[in-house]
Amino acid sequence: MLNDEFYIGLRQRRASGQEYAEILSEFMSAVKQNYGEKVLIQFEDFANNNAFDLLEKYSTTHLVSNDDI
Repeated sequence: MLNDEFYIGLRQRRASGQEYAEILSEFMSAVKQNYGEKVLIQFEDFANNNAFDLLEKYSTTHLVSNDDI
């Protein structure tokens, strides 16, 4: 897909592993800092394995939801 001439996204591979975890951690902190403790974070269209892990990790510190799983 990255080589498709009609692809309009970033031409780089998705983050994974530790890099992915760090990006999500930074995002979760920033959302809470900017919008407050009661902001609802909806994990939409995450892969199932990521979705379950994210809900487990952040459900005790953030208001999170995923209606896909």
